[in-house]
Amino acid sequence: MESNFAKFHINMIQRWYKEHLQLDLMKINNSPVVTLANGRVYATDDINELLEHIAKGRPAN
Repeated sequence: MESNFAKFHINMIQRWYKEHLQLDLMKINNSPVVTLANGRVYATDDINELLEHIAKGRPAN
């Protein structure tokens, strides 16, 4: 009985991973990124906002 209970919870965790974390990981792996010298990593959509701040003479947060 305990074995079935453990298997049930393991299956629930695996299903949750596939539905949530795996999708997020795939999005991260498929998105182009740019790493700046300061060590920050930006997705390309975020780069435009950063460049707008720099062009206006304001440092990015």
